[in-house]
Amino acid sequence: MIKRIAHIVLLLMITNIVVGQQLPQVTQYMFNAYSINPAVAGTMDKVQINSVNRYQWEGIVDAPRTYTLSFQSQLENDRSGIGMYLYTDIVGPTRRIGIQGSYGYQFQLNENLKLSMALSAGIMQFAIDGHKIELEDNNDLFIQSSLSSKVVFDGKFGLYLYSDKFYFGLSAPQIAHNKLKVYEDIVESNSFLENHVYMNTGYKIDINSDISIEPSVLVKYVSPVPVKVDANVKLEYQKRLIFGGGWRSNDAINIMLGYNWNDNIVFGYAHDFTMTDLQPYAGATHEVLVGIRFDRKNR
Repeated sequence: MIKRIAHIVLLLMITNIVVGQQLPQVTQYMFNAYSINPAVAGTMDKVQINSVNRYQWEGIVDAPRTYTLSFQSQLENDRSGIGMYLYTDIVGPTRRIGIQGSYGYQFQLNENLKLSMALSAGIMQFAIDGHKIELEDNNDLFIQSSLSSKVVFDGKFGLYLYSDKFYFGLSAPQIAHNKLKVYEDIVESNSFLENHVYMNTGYKIDINSDISIEPSVLVKYVSPVPVKVDANVKLEYQKRLIFGGGWRSNDAINIMLGYNWNDNIVFGYAHDFTMTDLQPYAGATHEVLVGIRFDRKNR
């Protein structure tokens, strides 16, 4: 009976890991704002393809790993855009794999200011690998021998206000709030894809013809977790060399380096230093970005 209760407690912990930030985080969000807001698609007259690979807490076994690939493009009418976002997020025994497609439309508010609105929809598979879970009783195969997964619908809504220098975005991932019925044949699950709210804003300041600075802020909220803030500053030299740094509340500080080759290929690297209680045990976090840009009309 005690063993059975322990199993149920473990399952409740696993199936309720959604209490908190569920979505993968990236440091170089300012290079690929579409990954957090679908309304960014179509706001630039460029076809953009971005790949971001993130390896968190070097030295810790089964630490979070995130792999993303995104595509976005303006359509022929210059007033709408499409995009696609694929991701794999692995944390310990859990894995999330998803794909979403989006459509957005831009409104001209005045001579300099535009507003973009977008919806995205897709599917997400959430899986738990029981082979990676170690119980106190190693002879008990209650969970270790099982791999359970569920596929659910997922969606996202976004607003994006922008000009040549300024942008302000609001997005709401996981608007469907679907239930995750993992191991539901063993224990009833109360886990959901929790609604998140993202707000990001930034402003580009031209110091001179060679140097520009862009401060930006990303605010993330999901109940009942406290608000998390990312504050960053990016410096560009001759629109080629990129330097940056930032701070994430109750989490880490970071440095960023990048290179923009002919406005066609972008390389970025971010190095996070954790400031949490894991600091004595965890190494740095590495994040690599590769982006391809090309003109839509001359592709």
